[in-house]
Order: sequence, then structure tokens, then C-alpha cells
Amino acid sequence: IAAEQLDRVAYTADIDPIFAELTIRRLERYRTTGKTGWQWRNPFPEIGQDF
Repeated sequence: IAAEQLDRVAYTADIDPIFAELTIRRLERYRTTGKTGWQWRNPFPEIGQDF
């Protein structure tokens, strides 16, 4: 998100596919709403439970 805000390119690596999925969802959310983080919401609403 920092690279997005500064109009830069970022390369990342994650140790688990679930972390990569979270990163992608956070970036997509930032691009559509301008909000960072999850604001205390479940990042996987399709599961149907809050953590």
C-alpha cells in the first residue's frame, strides 16, 4: 500500500499462500475504497465467521 501511495513498484514474497491472498485483498480494498487494513472486519467473508 505504501508503494501504491508513492506511485512506486513493490515486489513482495510471502511464506504462505494465505498471506499472499490477504495482501491482494488489502490492496484491492485500498484501490476501491481508499481504506487501509480491515477496520475490524473479517478479510474472508465467504467463510462466514469473524476472527
